[in-house]
Order: sequence, then structure tokens, then C-alpha cells
Amino acid sequence: MKRNQKGFSALQVLLILVVVGLVGFVGWHVWHQNTKTSTAPKVPQTSTKPGASNKNVKPPAPKYGIIKGQASYPSEGLPADEEICAQNINVSSAAPICVNVGKAPTTNYTYTLELPVADYYVYAQTAKLPNYKAYYDEFSKCGNSVNCPAAGHKQYIKVTVTAGAVVQNVDPGDWYANVTQ
Repeated sequence: MKRNQKGFSALQVLLILVVVGLVGFVGWHVWHQNTKTSTAPKVPQTSTKPGASNKNVKPPAPKYGIIKGQASYPSEGLPADEEICAQNINVSSAAPICVNVGKAPTTNYTYTLELPVADYYVYAQTAKLPNYKAYYDEFSKCGNSVNCPAAGHKQYIKVTVTAGAVVQNVDPGDWYANVTQ
């Protein structure tokens, strides 16, 4: 090769093309990997090994609890429109949450209400007695007997619903509050 020759030899051109192509491919590959990971949602890693735990991943706390009890009505059976309702006592503007028990296919008249965590007053209602609420109160808890103190009609029992818990034996049924007052 002469020192006065201008330009590149074929071997030099080939070597330059290989280097430029390699740098271009590596740059594209790095760019592509960064775009894939930056747009993919980040999911916490969990272990599939038995007995292994991941302390960074916690299940969400339940925000609901359950009230269970039995409905009643002072006659043979329940009116078809009888409902058991729970009224949030901390939020006066909240609508009551109700379940129909009068159309229940069984004769044991049990009910279940799944409710957000809060404090509630529970009552039964029917169109047969408009504007009347038969509360779960001290009178109904006493057994709705003439031997129960009359003051129990106005002593509503606060039912506290906690996350994931079941409150049993909430039996609203003070259908006599207006009779004895």
C-alpha cells in the first residue's frame, strides 16, 4: 500500500460498517428494553414456593362486616313487603340498607345484611304500618313481654359493624312501641 493513496481500502470500509452496525444494534436493543420496562405495570414479586411469604404484599383489609338475625311480625307469618334495615347512625344523610324478608322462601325468617364498617340502628318495617319502625331495642331484646320495662322502647341498641366480623342475634321486632306509650 502506498502512503500517498487517498480513501479507504475495502477491508477498512467493511470493518467500519461492522462497527457502526454493531453499535446501532446494541443501541436499539438497550432502547427497546428500556421502553418495555418503563411502560409495563409494576407488579409486586411474589414467591410460589410453599411456606414462603412476601412481607411487602398485604391483602386489602375488608371494609365490610355482617349483621345476622331473625325477623318477626305480630301475626301469622311476615308481610310480603317486610324489610330489615340498618341505618348508619354516624352519617345522618346515608340511606338505610335494607333486605326484604317477607318474600323469603323459608319459615325461619332469618336475614343477613352485609354492611360497610360503621355503627347502625337496625329496624323492621312494612307498608302495613306506614312510618313505623320496629327497632332492635332493649324492649325487643327483653322478649317483647309485658314484663319488659316500657323505657326499653326508646333504648335503641347500637350495632357496631367491624371489618370481616359477624354480629349475630340482632332481632329487630319492637312492634309494640306505640301501643304502650
